[in-house]
Amino acid sequence: MIAQMTPEGLVQRRRLFDLLSGGPRLRVVAAPSGFGKTTLLRSWADARPPASRRVVWVALGGEVGTRREFWQLVATSTVRSDVGHPGVATTSATIDVGDDPLTVIADVLGAKGPTTLVIDAYENLRGLTGEIDDDLLRLLAAVPGLDIVVTTRASTKLTDDVLAIRGVVRMIGESDLRFTSDEVEQLLAMHAPHALGAAERIVRDTHGYPLAVRAAAFALERSGSVPSFASTAWRRLVGEDLQSQIVDPKLIDFVLDTSVPPYFDRELAEQLAGVEDADAALAELAWNGFGRWIPYARDRPAFQYVESVRDVFRGRLRADHPDRYERDAGLAASWLYRHDEHDLALDLAIDGRRFGLASRICDRMSGTNPDIFTTDLFERHLRRVPRASLQRYPMLAFARAFAYTTNPATRDSAAEYFRLAAAHALDGVDEMSPGEEFTRRVGLVVALRHLGRAKESAAAATDALECFESLPPGDRDGLTERLPMALSTLAYSLFQYGDLDRASTLVDRAATAAVVPWWKNYALGFAVGIHALDGRRPEARDALAMIDPDAWSSGYRRRVPHVLGVTGDAALRLDEFDFTGALHAFEGAEWLLDVAESWPFITWVTMHAQLGLGRSGSEAHRVAAALATKPPRPGLGPNLATAALSNALAILWLASGQASKGRPLLRMATPCPGQLAPARLLYQLVSGDPALAVRELAELQVAAGHTVRSAAAVETLGAAAALRAGNDLTARELLERAAARYQVFGVRVQLMYLPGSDLRALRDLASGFDLAACEDYLSEPVATPITDAGHAPVQLTRRELDVLRAWARHRTRVEVANALFVSPNTVKTQLSSAYRKLGVTTKDAAIQRAIELDLLRPPDAP
Repeated sequence: MIAQMTPEGLVQRRRLFDLLSGGPRLRVVAAPSGFGKTTLLRSWADARPPASRRVVWVALGGEVGTRREFWQLVATSTVRSDVGHPGVATTSATIDVGDDPLTVIADVLGAKGPTTLVIDAYENLRGLTGEIDDDLLRLLAAVPGLDIVVTTRASTKLTDDVLAIRGVVRMIGESDLRFTSDEVEQLLAMHAPHALGAAERIVRDTHGYPLAVRAAAFALERSGSVPSFASTAWRRLVGEDLQSQIVDPKLIDFVLDTSVPPYFDRELAEQLAGVEDADAALAELAWNGFGRWIPYARDRPAFQYVESVRDVFRGRLRADHPDRYERDAGLAASWLYRHDEHDLALDLAIDGRRFGLASRICDRMSGTNPDIFTTDLFERHLRRVPRASLQRYPMLAFARAFAYTTNPATRDSAAEYFRLAAAHALDGVDEMSPGEEFTRRVGLVVALRHLGRAKESAAAATDALECFESLPPGDRDGLTERLPMALSTLAYSLFQYGDLDRASTLVDRAATAAVVPWWKNYALGFAVGIHALDGRRPEARDALAMIDPDAWSSGYRRRVPHVLGVTGDAALRLDEFDFTGALHAFEGAEWLLDVAESWPFITWVTMHAQLGLGRSGSEAHRVAAALATKPPRPGLGPNLATAALSNALAILWLASGQASKGRPLLRMATPCPGQLAPARLLYQLVSGDPALAVRELAELQVAAGHTVRSAAAVETLGAAAALRAGNDLTARELLERAAARYQVFGVRVQLMYLPGSDLRALRDLASGFDLAACEDYLSEPVATPITDAGHAPVQLTRRELDVLRAWARHRTRVEVANALFVSPNTVKTQLSSAYRKLGVTTKDAAIQRAIELDLLRPPDAP
């Protein structure tokens, strides 16, 4: 039950109580500010018998940023109201990290019988209104014993006449909320009995506007006269001249100090204003219409000013008394932080220059609100932190860096803040608690990885793991919410440096450690990506099957934390030769190509899909252009992902007949040369030097950084090279190894690397030796875009090139002939020769092939 908070002096408006208590189950109180919507609901709730249905009151004190934030607020209010089953205390954390929480909310609200959910100041949803409208209608359908009451001063789908006609909603509007003469007489009887005869005049002059009616009664109580209220004068009274309505200087100071937080309880009010008892001041402010009591925590209401009041006084305090404003902002931030209002607390902590508190808030939000690291929602707060404070509190630099990475327009600025976070992550480490030290070390690992310092990041990950293993049990328990994220990101850093076994073990441990469904999905997403990209398909598929689709929405799966899971899902499709499906996995998430740290892995998947679809040339050009952009794409550097991408790009150039563009990639310096081994073997194979490929095979097989995929590719290509060199036994041994990997792990997208003649020769070898496993490995139809001539460009004459370039610009051969001053027969002859060399039969195919081979560029172009 909500606390009894009805102050003396309020009229019990029974006619409106009946509207609020009757059917239908959804009631909307819609009217502009000043119509007493919240006051009405407060007195209605207080007038209800104690044994009646429970009330959960949700006060939207400020603009709500996300759908999840709204439902987390509902969950928090439910906990404070003591409504629900004994396990309801876990609901708040669950909603913090869930993206579709209606099932949880429905279970909680339906657990203890009839309940009324009151949502006050619904207009603060702003852009989320339509989405929450739909949610509320779904919630009503899911919980038979639930009623919902909404107050709003903005338009909403819930006020649609169609819903009212169908009996789904009851509207209580301005005409209902206006005071009648009888209600004004009741008010005057309590506060100005000498002016009972003025009730009708007050109703006429104020049009029954509740705030004006109460002000008239207040004026009559003090002066005995009945003023005439005009709307313009009243707006000035409650707007620009609000302070002039408070005579007592102490009360003015009280309002100035308490206007800083969006709402406050008695304890905070006394702390802010420096008074021993705030009840009298709050009662007078409530009576004058400056604010209202709202249910907040169980048995603890909070006071909330009218928005115009708070804006005026808060602005004056900030402008005239900046030091005092900072003090109040810091106190308010601490209070909000203690009550788990992290978003509001962060804003005020920075206003109050309490950067240590802001750092703790960010740290806390990293385990409860992923928006701090997956959107730029908080960048507007973090940009106000001075650079010196970012150095002292690297968590703030870390959060700001992540905010920048989520926006393509600011991504290049993220490195500066990652460098700050990395440089100062371990400052004062000897003074940290063990749990704080571990958190700082994880931040260092991530910052170094984002800076492209893979080796240092992997070393820092090892140090962080040692720190974690040495944590006392109590400190480990304090990391429960953040542990899956921490272990997952450490695993990713190890994976990027080629420490694959430890990465695999650690990411599985992260998934096991998760107790909250959303965090379990988060860790499983990492597991899907790491296992699938490595080539451990059974582990990846198991992790994918364990992801609970109800723990996050389809929209959230495309955000940065789960990108690796989407990429792993797409990689699994490659081994099934489902190239179109692999590309479709990224539908709706094209923005990831600009901001995701796993961009090289995403691109690795799309390159293989395009290779299988026969679009190697255009894809190679696209990727090469992306690699040339400044600043560099995210995730590039001396790491496994970049080496794997370079290997795939070299193969694309080879498949498109432009081997000269791919060869430099084979010489790149990388800590994971094993990722380049397949392309190196393939270039030697198609260049007609299989003996050299066989001689280098032993070295390539033991190169650092091999995944299951790259090892299987080397064995398969090595078998083809040995067979060409006449060494059938070596070819058989290598093919059997590759087939064994396929039997265990299911990887075979690497079969596309084989020229068609070599694939046929290996199939003959498997059949001749009766190697069932090898036949199974090679049995599926495979796209073979690589040819023996792949290393040599198509040789067109100068005249053929001129005709082909003109053909791309003109519709007919006659137009081409006129443009080149030659006869149409000459054009026909030259095109026929060019078509034969290009291996095409139509104009469209010729132009596409010419684009892939980069033949349409004018000879004098760079």
